[in-house]
Amino acid sequence: MAKVSPHSRAAEQYRVAAARLQLLNSNPNARSSVVAVTSAIKGEGKTTTVINLGYTLARDFGKRVLLLECDFVSPELKHFSETPINYGLSDCCRGDIPVEEAMTSFTDIPCWIMPEGRIGPGYAELLKTGPLERVLAQLREKFDYILLNAPPILPVATMNVLERHTDLLLLVVRANLTAQDVVKRAVRSLRASNPIHVVLNGVPMHGLPSYMSEYSRLEDRTLV
Repeated sequence: MAKVSPHSRAAEQYRVAAARLQLLNSNPNARSSVVAVTSAIKGEGKTTTVINLGYTLARDFGKRVLLLECDFVSPELKHFSETPINYGLSDCCRGDIPVEEAMTSFTDIPCWIMPEGRIGPGYAELLKTGPLERVLAQLREKFDYILLNAPPILPVATMNVLERHTDLLLLVVRANLTAQDVVKRAVRSLRASNPIHVVLNGVPMHGLPSYMSEYSRLEDRTLV
């Protein structure tokens, strides 16, 4: 979306989100930020948010960005890769593969994807503190932003492990889909010491404030 329609209303909102994400960085002197993007349940658009937010940070703000697949149950990032790759995060956590061999980049911007890699029995052990912390330490040396495509909070317990490794947590909520009590239950289940920031996804045009839709129409006419 941000790639194929850079002047669309949706792309502009991802630029706004990318700008705000940089302002949220609590430690501006840190070399990199690890941001977990999750949702209460499946189907709220977290992977779409990861792809578009990461692409925008790289293209429009010149950041070196890695999109890291941490959803081993329903991995989707590999479908956005421009070139096939045989390895990924699980292989790096096992210590079999260097991180440089487990990622692939977009051709036009400084944005990389590291897929899930080879998944087998006991995959949950790979995301425990030791192996994951070691891999993230290596990746922090190479990237400004590492966006984790985290699994949804309620179906699995993985987010309770991932959140201790993150600097920021983004919760994607799909408008008119996710019940308020489901979102509250998901938030209560986390032990996050940092604030949880919400990305409201799938808002229909008629649901936007008038000043946003009017500005978008003016911008569209300017770009024609």
